[in-house]
Amino acid sequence: MPRLLVFYDGTCGLCHRWVQWVLQRDRSGIVRFATLQGRCFEKLARDYPWLKEMDSLVVVDLTRPDRPPLVRAQAVARVLEEFPGWRIVARCIRSSPQWVWNWLYEKTAQRRYSLFSNQGWCRALTPQEKKRFVEESTSGDPCAGLLSPGGRVRERQT
Repeated sequence: MPRLLVFYDGTCGLCHRWVQWVLQRDRSGIVRFATLQGRCFEKLARDYPWLKEMDSLVVVDLTRPDRPPLVRAQAVARVLEEFPGWRIVARCIRSSPQWVWNWLYEKTAQRRYSLFSNQGWCRALTPQEKKRFVEESTSGDPCAGLLSPGGRVRERQT
């Protein structure tokens, strides 16, 4: 059962590298991925209008349907919490002044296209990895099982 839904900029090389980094460490398959340009993100943004202009990493914690999506440094910290060797970094991000981390995040994001080209480095995904990406090409609901029809996080079935 996935715990996190990570939305990333599908045109950004840095974002693609982040996704690859997460895939390498997430052996349990608890993270799912979708692009900010896709239908699933549109659905989420209906309930969170402030996300509509977002070009940043957005993380939905599927274990906490009562919480709004996380963005920027908080989104990174939430993903890092899932990996044992990186939890200390997540704690540092969460316990430090957020303006510092968000400033750093924004400065990196402003230069991401020039610093991190997305050409020539992509590797082919394994069949198991492909299953971790929300299907944007299906005619049905791209977020089925993850988000409710209105775009909110679906309550977990126990």
